[in-house]
Amino acid sequence: MNRRNFALSWGRKLFFGFSWPLSSLLGLIYLQSFIYPQSASEMFYFAITFIGIYGLLNVVSYFILYCPFVLIFPSYYFCRIWSLFIILLLNLYILSDAYIFSQFRLHINNFIVNLLYQQGIKTFIPSNAGLIFLIVAPIIVSILYWFRGERIWRNMQKRFSNPMGNWYLVVIVLAFGISHLFRLYSSNHITQYTKLFPLSFVLNGNKSDSNSNTQGNLYYPRAEMKCTAKNSKNLLFIVIKGWRGDALSPELTPTLHHYHRHAAVYNNHFSGSADDLGGLFSLFYSLPPTYVGAVLQKHVAPVLVDELRKRKYDFVSLSQGTGAEILATFANELAPKEDIAPMADRWKSWVFDRQNTGITQPFFGMMYFAQNSPVDLARVDKEIESVLMEMFLDHSIQNTAIVITGDQGTSTLDSHTLSLDKVKTPLIVI
Repeated sequence: MNRRNFALSWGRKLFFGFSWPLSSLLGLIYLQSFIYPQSASEMFYFAITFIGIYGLLNVVSYFILYCPFVLIFPSYYFCRIWSLFIILLLNLYILSDAYIFSQFRLHINNFIVNLLYQQGIKTFIPSNAGLIFLIVAPIIVSILYWFRGERIWRNMQKRFSNPMGNWYLVVIVLAFGISHLFRLYSSNHITQYTKLFPLSFVLNGNKSDSNSNTQGNLYYPRAEMKCTAKNSKNLLFIVIKGWRGDALSPELTPTLHHYHRHAAVYNNHFSGSADDLGGLFSLFYSLPPTYVGAVLQKHVAPVLVDELRKRKYDFVSLSQGTGAEILATFANELAPKEDIAPMADRWKSWVFDRQNTGITQPFFGMMYFAQNSPVDLARVDKEIESVLMEMFLDHSIQNTAIVITGDQGTSTLDSHTLSLDKVKTPLIVI
C-alpha cells in the first residue's frame, strides 16, 4: 500500500465527508440577512451555487494546502494535525463572514478588519454568549474531527478504497460550471444571490443586466413602527454632504462646535455607505445600502415617512447645490426644492406661507447641504446658524427635535475601498 496515496485518500474523505457538510451547514447563517430565493429558477440557481462554492472552497483547501505538504510528509500524525488546522481555519472564516454579513451586509474586507482592529471584537459580537460560542465551537469541531479521522483511518486499513472513485468531485465541478452558465447568460436578478456566499467566483460575460443591483422581494418593514406619543413634535433633519467626523472646530464651524458641546452627541455614529446615495438611504431606512436596488424597484417609502403620513405631518424638503435627485427617490414628500438661495431665506419663506395658510399640524423638515471644501463647510455652518436663529425667533425650536448629521464621512472618490474616515460622521441631536 502506497503511504502517500493512502494519506491523500484519507484526507479526501475528511475534507469532503466532514468539512464540506460543515461548511454548507455554516453557510445557512447567511440566510439571516432575509434574502431568500423565491421562484423555481432562483431556488435552482441558489442550490447549485451553494453546492459549487462550498465544494470549491474545500477542493482548493485540499489540493492547494493539504496535498503538497502531505506528499512531502506522509506521516499519519502530521496529516491529522495539518488537515485539522486547515479545516478549522476554513470553517472559522465561513462562520465569521456569515455572521458579519447577516449583521452588516458586508463580507470580510479591509474595512471590517480595520474596524475590528480599532473598535475591538465587541463591535461585532456584543454578547458574552456569542464570544463563548466562538471559543467553544472550534473545540467541539476539533474533537469531532479527531475521532472521525481516527475511525476513517482504521476502516481504510481494513479496506483501502480506490482514490479515483470520488464522485463528489464531479458533482462540485458540474454545479460550479452550471452556476456560471446562469451567471453568464441570465438576464434577471437571480444572480444577486451570489452575495450570500463568502467568496463570489465571477466569470464576466458579454451579457449584462441594468437591474442587476436589485434584491428581488423586499421584506420591509418587518414590523410596523409603534409610536404611542400623543403630542407630536416637529422633526428637522439637517444633513451635510461629506461631513467627516473630525471636521468640527471652533474656528471653522463655530455653530456646529457649540451644539457639539451642549447637545446630545453620538461620537460612534457611522453612515451606512461611503457615497451620498447609500448614506442617505441608510439614514432614512435604517438598512444597509445593499437594499437600495430593491427599494428603488419596489418604490417603498421609509417606514418613518409612512408613520408621519398617518400623523398628518406637513413635509418640507430643501436642497442646496445637489441632492434633489437622490432624496426624490425615497418618497415624494422628501423631494426637495433645490435652489442656490440662502437656506435661511427659503426656510423663512416656507414658515411665512405656512402661517398665512393657517397650517398648525407638526412638520417634518429636511435640509441637505452640499459642501466640498473647508470654505463650503464654513458657509454651511453660517447657514445652519441662520436657520436655527429663525426658529428661535418664531419659537418653533421649543417644540422641535433637530438632528444634524452627514450622509457619509467624505465625498472623495479617489478609492473604492471602505475606510473609517469615509463612513464616520457626527450625529448631533438638539
